[in-house]
Amino acid sequence: MTDTTKEVTSGVKLCDSCGATFGEDDDKRYKDCATCRGAVIEQPEVAIPEHDAGVEPVVLDIEKHKPPPIENRDFYWCGATMDCPMDITLGGFEFPRTEGRLVDQFDGSSILQPDATKGKIHRLTKVNVALIKEHCANKVIRNFTVEELVLLSGKVHNRYHGHIRGITGSKHRVYVPQPSDKPLGQFVYMVRVRHANDRPMSDPPTMVPRDW
Repeated sequence: MTDTTKEVTSGVKLCDSCGATFGEDDDKRYKDCATCRGAVIEQPEVAIPEHDAGVEPVVLDIEKHKPPPIENRDFYWCGATMDCPMDITLGGFEFPRTEGRLVDQFDGSSILQPDATKGKIHRLTKVNVALIKEHCANKVIRNFTVEELVLLSGKVHNRYHGHIRGITGSKHRVYVPQPSDKPLGQFVYMVRVRHANDRPMSDPPTMVPRDW
């Protein structure tokens, strides 16, 4: 059976898409005429799924993971007295005798640098202050002694000795009070001040008043 729809005379070519006869300007190397080849075929719109299979977005619960609230902090002038045998750390904060550097002299004495200042300023929360007070109350200075050194100049230079002991003790080492024990609070001070450079007095009171 012969397909009569595509019957053409010799030398005539029909377009496979529209069936029209190729014109003189058409390139007979193609199966479609120039008109069909240049037509823009409108593609159907592809629906995009909300989520591909197996993909699940992570949603953060802000209320459960929100950062902690900002705590109020105040400036505190913290330090140890100049006759304290060593610099002290309480609740993770330094209580130095001075922020300056002690410079040893040839005669055995030591002097402070001109820019030295007593103690150190910390910004503390109420929780910090409570922890410092607790740590201070649980410690004593044992065997506090004063060594007097007569310098070549004739002046007397004092050196202070002693060591820290905790009064809470443990099952392996029970604390036994000694007559020489002095509360650590008699050697440290903590004063709330207005700003980071405020040192309002020359001799700040110790956390525990001295009875000696």
